Amino acid sequence: HEIEGLLLIARAQRALRGQDAVDEVEDLLVRAAELIEVTGALFFQADLHLEAAEIAGLRGDREIAAREFERASRAFAERGASIQSDRAQRKSG
Repeated sequence: HEIEGLLLIARAQRALRGQDAVDEVEDLLVRAAELIEVTGALFFQADLHLEAAEIAGLRGDREIAAREFERASRAFAERGASIQSDRAQRKSG
């Protein structure tokens, strides 16, 4: 549940504070990525990439944002979430 909690906090902080939350959200995403790797909880990979894309967009890094949206799209597709996959694909440019 910790991974899901980290991702929810990251999403909420980004939504509420935008640019002011970038560093904090990145720290949360690093911790979530570590836990995903250690536990093998790949289900959360798509959400991790989606949040990383949004943060890259806030930083103005369109190339990284597009790459992370593409990764999110693939991860969503792999878990059968076609609507989320299509949404992320559209954001990838």
